[in-house]
Amino acid sequence: GLGVVGQDAARALLDYGVTIAGAYSRTSHVGEDLGTVIGRAPLGVTVEPVTAFEATPGMADVAIFCTTNAFDELLGDAMACAEAGINVLSIAGNALYPWTFQPEVAERLDKAAKRGNATILGCGYQDGVMVHLTGTATSMTTDLTRIEMDCFSDFSRLGESSTERLGLGMAREAFPVEESVSAAADATRPASTMGQVLDALCDYLGLGRPELSYYLGPVVAEAV
Repeated sequence: GLGVVGQDAARALLDYGVTIAGAYSRTSHVGEDLGTVIGRAPLGVTVEPVTAFEATPGMADVAIFCTTNAFDELLGDAMACAEAGINVLSIAGNALYPWTFQPEVAERLDKAAKRGNATILGCGYQDGVMVHLTGTATSMTTDLTRIEMDCFSDFSRLGESSTERLGLGMAREAFPVEESVSAAADATRPASTMGQVLDALCDYLGLGRPELSYYLGPVVAEAV
């Protein structure tokens, strides 16, 4: 994918000296040189349509999927990469800690990765900042009773599909869902980024599975 995140990832890879073997896009920039797309010198890597992708052993060490936030969509090309021995990184927020809310899909992907001796990782600020940075910051704490996080981000750079999914910029009456959710410690979770962060963080800290309670709804700015 070559949206905002995909292009940022490509520039970062080049800055760290990583060789990019191929680039694929669902709709945008197909047929263009990847270097030109990201504002760099031509790389000799032509952006191909996703439909042309076929995972083959040895084609790359890592495949980065910047195309979807839906965890079950990884059952396609991402799972094929893992089975071919190619490690997978995904920006899908729902791939952070799927064991408690989509255990069947998680198990299928886990088995595919083990068959290929590869890994599948959901990464991003949820993984790096909200789970591991927060968890590491507690390492000097002997009596942990509460963790509170405030996260801020500039979402204006994201595409329309991402902002609509997050409900940003929508009128209150158009907001797709407003609900309070509770789940027992041993229950299958509803799809929730914050719920997965909580589960992953508790696992990282060795606290076991917590009861989950959260509210999903719009925050409406008042006119000034």
